[in-house]
Amino acid sequence: HEKRLDRKRKLTEIFYRRFYSLIKDNPKVRRILTEKEIENGTYTLVNRIVEEIMAKEQKIGRELTVEEIKEIIMKILNELSSTSYIG
Repeated sequence: HEKRLDRKRKLTEIFYRRFYSLIKDNPKVRRILTEKEIENGTYTLVNRIVEEIMAKEQKIGRELTVEEIKEIIMKILNELSSTSYIG
């Protein structure tokens, strides 16, 4: 159980750092969102990704490959992009 918590914590840190800088460095995002909104949105995205990864790993009994993790990330990003902004 401790190992799973460590993995969850580590994945959350890695994804948060990666997505936060990507999102924060986007000029359009910086114009429309506050720093706190960017942080909260990034945490929401990262938590969703990490929860999905952890659930799938528990179900199949092993850590996911990089490819499998990428598939989960793309699936979640596609879901969010199709519902977030209607323009």
